[in-house]
Amino acid sequence: MLYFAYGSNMDPEQMRERCPNAEVMGIALLQEHALCFSRLSRNRNCGVSSIERHAGDHTWGVVYRLSSDDIVQLDKSEGFRADRRPDENAYNRMEVIVTLMLQPKCRLTSQRRRMAPQCRTRPI
Repeated sequence: MLYFAYGSNMDPEQMRERCPNAEVMGIALLQEHALCFSRLSRNRNCGVSSIERHAGDHTWGVVYRLSSDDIVQLDKSEGFRADRRPDENAYNRMEVIVTLMLQPKCRLTSQRRRMAPQCRTRPI
């Protein structure tokens, strides 16, 4: 699977810990989406990032090729389970189209954080 990472998942050390087989494919641009911090992480005691559709904005990230084992680990780390309702997951998968630098556009998977009910998204 090709995976568009933004926020802390762009950190190569963190990704090596979570997804040891991950292969960096390159830097990518997700258009018409803004990086936002929609929830507070109890583990890290800070805001955690997400992406939201927002006209005129864009989000930079890293594209990784993930193995099946990497996907299982990433889902566990990010609080995603396919057998749960979307509102019960911390993140949910979504398909996005990015421009991989020096490559044509490609279709791949990313994640979007479930919004806290009282939170309003503000692009940065």
